[in-house]
Amino acid sequence: MWIVYRRHFQNIPRHRRFVQIAIGLALIVNLLVYVHLVKPVVPLPGAMDTTRQLYGWRELGEKIESQIEQHPWKAGYFLVGEGPPTVAELVFYTNHRYTGLDFSRPAQYTFLRGVDQLKGKNAIILLLDLNDATLEKVKPHFEEVTVLGKNRHYYRGELLDRLSFYILLGKAFRGNWPPTL
Repeated sequence: MWIVYRRHFQNIPRHRRFVQIAIGLALIVNLLVYVHLVKPVVPLPGAMDTTRQLYGWRELGEKIESQIEQHPWKAGYFLVGEGPPTVAELVFYTNHRYTGLDFSRPAQYTFLRGVDQLKGKNAIILLLDLNDATLEKVKPHFEEVTVLGKNRHYYRGELLDRLSFYILLGKAFRGNWPPTL
């Protein structure tokens, strides 16, 4: 596009002015987006602001660490979430100390060569929705499953259910392959 512009349109004043305005506007919008990522300045409702998904993970990681400290387990822990972004955030914000699994997509974890090395470990399980059917899918894979509470995700004072998770403790993973939630 730049070659076509230089060959055919560069000498036309209104085209040159259009390109200058477009580049200037692109720079301003990009700068605004970067500023908004650091400190939200664009007056968008929380549900419409896609940057909301970048906030609250550090606090959730601290809450998970706190739960693990409150429920020590000799064999160790691993993390379970719904969806790859959730699992990745959990692992990152717990300082990469735990293996993270997305039970709804077990094929993504073929690098583990099975989950036998997790057998006997406890799991911190994060679920968006908690109901009897979900619990029945999770329970057979642990000796005991306990609901520890719910992490409510607020962004700019607005509760966002899509990023609020129930926190469960799965005791002594049996080593059988995970459920599809």
